[in-house]
Amino acid sequence: MANTIMEPILPRTQPKDGGVLLVLDNGVRLESRGGPDGADYILLADAKGVQIGYWLAVQWAEEPKKIMGQILLTAARGYPS
Repeated sequence: MANTIMEPILPRTQPKDGGVLLVLDNGVRLESRGGPDGADYILLADAKGVQIGYWLAVQWAEEPKKIMGQILLTAARGYPS
């Protein structure tokens, strides 16, 4: 990333099901359904819309450090970690 200052990523759309869609600078799309009470899942897709990662809440509840690392690496790289 060229910009070293972290800026908030705002949702481009707010689905009716209470979900969120975030599009990162590298084209990766992060989709999730949930809200203040928590999220059910996180799905990552590349810029072409191909799924590159999917995690359920139960997975990050059991292994939060490992799963968060996988989510962040996959989002940053644009391909499965």
